[in-house]
Amino acid sequence: MKNIDINDYLIGINDNLRHAMKSLDESNRKILFVIDENKKLLGTLTDGDIRRWIIKGKTLDDPVEKVCNKKPIIFIDDYSLEDIKVTMLENRIQAIPIVNLDNKIIKILFWDDVFDSDYNFEIKGDLD
Repeated sequence: MKNIDINDYLIGINDNLRHAMKSLDESNRKILFVIDENKKLLGTLTDGDIRRWIIKGKTLDDPVEKVCNKKPIIFIDDYSLEDIKVTMLENRIQAIPIVNLDNKIIKILFWDDVFDSDYNFEIKGDLD
């Protein structure tokens, strides 16, 4: 797995959505992790969250706090890679933060780091 700079994926709870969009674009990922002033994880924010906000006619000047998912899927530092894989597949998520007992992010596991590039999975259902 690659080492990443966690700070590239963090955004403050009071930052506005315009800033979040810029951060998402710069990170080349589709997710940010929302933190408070003590760097504790409060939620996640995806490009889809922002897109749905815009569709509702809301403003990009609103704080991230109004839009973020306040119940993100997390794992504590004592995790199993198999559990991470199952959770990512079952919930169709691209990233999982690993937090310590203070709820501070210590690691972020992204799909492409968890699953080798050789990993194949079956798509079920009609594609029509």
